[in-house]
Amino acid sequence: MVMVQKSLDRSSSKDTKSFLDLKLHDIPNTVYHAMSMLAQLDVDMVNVHAAGTIEMMKAARKALDDHGSKAILLAVTQLTSTTEEAMHEELLIHKLYAGNCCAICIECEECRL
Repeated sequence: MVMVQKSLDRSSSKDTKSFLDLKLHDIPNTVYHAMSMLAQLDVDMVNVHAAGTIEMMKAARKALDDHGSKAILLAVTQLTSTTEEAMHEELLIHKLYAGNCCAICIECEECRL
């Protein structure tokens, strides 16, 4: 935290915006406490990984609100480094095409592509 704060102190004098790209992903209680600490840094944007569930994302937002932070909270749904092959083979995510429409399907027992 000290290193992050020092970095933010240096950049704040340059009238810049700060984004902590940490992609927090844990149980809601842990994310709440981590985001509570981050709220004290007065950053402009922070993020969580959306795979951590709605409850985790709500806990992150609550922590920011509880500590008076005006930070924008973003949820990352997919990492840009994930290849299409990994999406199919490891994450079981497939694109479905119907006419001009494209939808995403996560493979499950009821839906075998």
